[in-house]
Amino acid sequence: MLALGVSSCGSSEPDERSLPDLLLTSDMLPAQFTPAPMMIGDLVGANRRALEGARSLEFSPRQCAPTADAEFNPHVTEDNSALVVGRSDDGRVSELISTVPYDVDADRRASLGPCATVTAVAKGGGIVDGSRIVTTARELPAVRDDAVTQSFLVRTQSITTFVDGGRRGRTMLKATLLVQRPDRDPITVQLIVSGDSSAIDEGAGAPPAPVSDDEFSDLVREAVARASR
Repeated sequence: MLALGVSSCGSSEPDERSLPDLLLTSDMLPAQFTPAPMMIGDLVGANRRALEGARSLEFSPRQCAPTADAEFNPHVTEDNSALVVGRSDDGRVSELISTVPYDVDADRRASLGPCATVTAVAKGGGIVDGSRIVTTARELPAVRDDAVTQSFLVRTQSITTFVDGGRRGRTMLKATLLVQRPDRDPITVQLIVSGDSSAIDEGAGAPPAPVSDDEFSDLVREAVARASR
């Protein structure tokens, strides 16, 4: 584990920047976030458990089940990726850089058009059986830069209604980009700012994200500037 919540075990030639060098630094994170150490393996494990949990959900429309993360996550390792994470009182920010290519178009298809509003119903049994998750997505303006070959920014708002009538909501801002480095293959840059899941009243929407859409876009531009060096 490197300092300031940055994780990577990758190596590089002496005259090359390593993947952690391309991450946002701790002082570039939004002011309310403080570095929170997290290993790549922890992130991969958390994503794997989330994907396994998604198998017990019945999605409507059916074609809107997540696929890009399922293809990407198994190939992410300490050797080919770097991570920085920050925590605040009400949310988390993370930036992942990886030499593993991410299917940006698949992510876009699973978030827009007929998949702009997706309902997932838990069918795995247990205390959450019958719970309903409604996720709405709105695309944010893409980041334009000569180094960016693909860019997808999206705001998602998820509301979970439990069988006992309780409701929780969360808003997440996510950017996935393929960034071209000089004389290198493109790298994946994924930046996420997410609020914590919070209890909400009947009829209320999801709480806002910890940063505004404009602040998030500015952070993405800073991430691109560092990753493209």
